[in-house]
Amino acid sequence: MLKGFDITKAKTKVVDIELLKRRISTGKAIAFTGAGFSFGTRNFLDSVPPMAGELAKKLSLLSNLEESEDLMFAADVAVEYVDSMLVLDLLKDNYTITSVSSSHEEICKLPWRKFFTTNYDNSIELACLNVGKRIESVDLSYRPTNYIKKNNICLHINGKVEGAEPEHLVSRIKLSDSSYLSPDSFVNSDWYYHFKKDLESASAIVFMGYSMYDMDVKKFLFENPELQEKTYFVVRDGADFKEIFTLRKYGQVLSIGIDGFSALVKGIQKQSDEDGVIFTESLVKYEVFDTQPEFRDIDSERLFLYGDYEIEKLHDSIRRIEAIPYFIKRDITPICLENIRKNNNIIITGDLGNGKSIVLEMLAYELTVNGYHTYVLRNNDGDYISDLDQISRHQDTAVVVVDNCSNYPSLIKHIFEIKADNLIYIFADRNSNNIKANIALDFIEHNIDLLSSKEIESAVKIIDNLSTWHKFSALSLERKKKLVYEKYSSQLSLLLLGLINSPNIKTKIKQQTDLIYSNPDHKKSVFCICICEVANVEPTSSLVSEISGTNAIYNISLRNSAPFNQLFKVNGTTIKSKSSILSLSLLNSTFSDIYVRDTLLEIVERTDSIKDQDLEIKKIFKSLLRFHVVERILPQNQSALDRYYEQLKFRCTWLMDSPHYWVQYAMCRLSFSDYSRAQNYLTNAYQKAETKNGTYHTDNIDTQQARLYLNQCLDHSNSSESFKFFDKAHALLEKLPNEGRKFRQVLLYKKVFDSKYQIFSRKNKVDFEQACKRMLEQTKSDDGHSLNTNMARFITSAEEVLSEIINTIMLERK
Repeated sequence: MLKGFDITKAKTKVVDIELLKRRISTGKAIAFTGAGFSFGTRNFLDSVPPMAGELAKKLSLLSNLEESEDLMFAADVAVEYVDSMLVLDLLKDNYTITSVSSSHEEICKLPWRKFFTTNYDNSIELACLNVGKRIESVDLSYRPTNYIKKNNICLHINGKVEGAEPEHLVSRIKLSDSSYLSPDSFVNSDWYYHFKKDLESASAIVFMGYSMYDMDVKKFLFENPELQEKTYFVVRDGADFKEIFTLRKYGQVLSIGIDGFSALVKGIQKQSDEDGVIFTESLVKYEVFDTQPEFRDIDSERLFLYGDYEIEKLHDSIRRIEAIPYFIKRDITPICLENIRKNNNIIITGDLGNGKSIVLEMLAYELTVNGYHTYVLRNNDGDYISDLDQISRHQDTAVVVVDNCSNYPSLIKHIFEIKADNLIYIFADRNSNNIKANIALDFIEHNIDLLSSKEIESAVKIIDNLSTWHKFSALSLERKKKLVYEKYSSQLSLLLLGLINSPNIKTKIKQQTDLIYSNPDHKKSVFCICICEVANVEPTSSLVSEISGTNAIYNISLRNSAPFNQLFKVNGTTIKSKSSILSLSLLNSTFSDIYVRDTLLEIVERTDSIKDQDLEIKKIFKSLLRFHVVERILPQNQSALDRYYEQLKFRCTWLMDSPHYWVQYAMCRLSFSDYSRAQNYLTNAYQKAETKNGTYHTDNIDTQQARLYLNQCLDHSNSSESFKFFDKAHALLEKLPNEGRKFRQVLLYKKVFDSKYQIFSRKNKVDFEQACKRMLEQTKSDDGHSLNTNMARFITSAEEVLSEIINTIMLERK
């Protein structure tokens, strides 16, 4: 330290005022006020609302104590020994605001997204009312789901005197120490998750008259230093060194007071698109890079195995596809481009890890270089509704690209409502069921789950270049293609999972995870990121924090660690693994089965109580009930799977009456050929469905019951009993709608034919043949399904299998 240097005279960082103004003008800034904001207002007693020390003195007098400035002590005594109505009257007299200054009005006139305050008073509400803005005043007792979509709210974190009753002094108003320690504390409230989301997505966070005494808020800002760059503190003019020094750890400080800040921001208007310039924050215009970067094998490995790529290299490889073994050019691309040229909307469907995101990048690139205005949803927390409106008004024809579109139901609804003829949509998701059910637009669906022969050859060349075949390296090109077709079912996800789970790559990954998992909270955060990806939900920091029950995801020690950044990429508020397949591999191979089972149960129990608050949380909860999802996370571990479904009904007791739960549990037992318990659970599902008075359709139960019968048919040694099981299965399937789930079970007819047909009686053989013919006719019926959908391939496969069975029977008859 320099001798004689006065540190209290050290200059603070200069605030970029123009940037702050632009951020407020977006309409996405958050205003957060503390006690200092109310300076200059007048209350019911025609005085300034008391600060903490003055309030403590008033409460002391009310309790006949010596005058004290210790608010916690004075409040605790008053709440315990003084009549509650007297305490409440004191608060209402002092914090019911009757007039505000022009500075308050000027500040509240700004286009804030939301107001948060630790004050009890109504200064924000009154200032807004005076300038023609209606604000809904809420506290932590209100249900956030009724307000999270609204911008005209003011959340009183410590409670509010307006409308308060005596019993609220402990339950709703944070006045005494016992109130702060209650389970209704802000950090434990339903609002806290949405508060974190709001701060993450805000263009700016402006604290006014706030001293950082609130530990809940202080802790969150400390744990999330990424917010510092967009956080501002407006403190009194002439604030001392101690106050400024404390606040500048969390953001930028403006020591100009409320009046100074009012003058600074006076006249700021919300950004308008009337001048023809489009300001979008979520739907970002796609940009093509024309650079020619150097390619290394490690670049191909990162993309192919981990889904990690640089956009400049992807664009260059598209231009030089024949020269660079970087990615698989999908056959569907030119077909989709032709669809779009004819003004058709597109849905790309594909299972986890089968390459939807890269297909979207290829389409966006090709459309942009061919002159289309192309917009891609990049920031899911922004106002994509407003973005869409702007694009529809200002572009002749534009293409809007949305990955994981089922995560944005409000956007889907708005697309249908505006019916913009100049917009073409490219959606992608794991299936199209939700989209078709909620939007009345015409789409052409293309499923990319299965690689074509040409695409398999391209994949083989990439793997050859990376030398990652290991024991299969010596095979010929044709043998390798056959391996992909047979061992990995022509699916990119299964091929990648096989490669990632090879010994040398698993060793590399384990070296990284061992370092991360040494901290239990970091381990749980990684687990929850992976769960989000498997559930097809964007893993934001706030969401990972919420479902993990820890704030470790905000820790710099985790975010800046080299092992973490080897496996995950941080993009603003989103933390994702390098690919969804990597997430699945991490769940399968770096956590013990017991850890996976117990942590899944913790997440289900935690999300059950809050699932109706947020779409993402509800989606995670529902995913973790579905057997086909849980089986992927706990592959072929009978004990862990059975224990998981057994415990579910104890963690969420309402599941006992859910037909869907009992079907999932039956599927679990059926996967291990436990036919007796599977039948018990299916019977229970039917009984629970009956109590729903026709509101629960039993198609799903019938499908699994038919599957059980077919498996019993295959396993039974008595030919007569075996056929009875087949006949019961066919009777159920024949009545079901002609869709993929039904015909997925019909594929088992081939196994029945191969192993049982020859021992059937003559009559049963005829009945089996007729059953196959009737089912074959159903594969050809037009129920409006597209052969490009992800489940429709089972219809095609069933048609081939049934035709083969019937042709074989006819040949044997000759």
